Amino acid sequence: MNKLLLATTLIVAFVFAPSNAYSNTPRSWTFDSINSSATPGSGWTLPSFGGLMGSAGMVQEAPSGSINGSNTTFTLTYTPATAATLLCHLDGQLQILTTDYTRSGATITEVVAPATGQVLICQYSRN
Repeated sequence: MNKLLLATTLIVAFVFAPSNAYSNTPRSWTFDSINSSATPGSGWTLPSFGGLMGSAGMVQEAPSGSINGSNTTFTLTYTPATAATLLCHLDGQLQILTTDYTRSGATITEVVAPATGQVLICQYSRN
């Protein structure tokens, strides 16, 4: 029960926190006393809470692949547990599966190639 309460609290805190409760700097999120930093392409992993978020937890990463206006194929470090756990954002805008991108295993194919300077971030549960 305590694991469920903790997981629910963290999910609610991440999703419904007031804008002054967190800050976002390039590749570094600080959320009150939680601080996780990522190197592009390496991803960072949130802890697993008894299988509620997948056996290995959640991953947020900038998938590997050139963002140059012509490349449409990007590779995640891990394969998402299910298609439903994958969320991709391009310049902060949530993308829609099959409308904006497709997924096969750990490969994401964008419908339109991201322009140079755009930022692609993916979040997903992994096994």
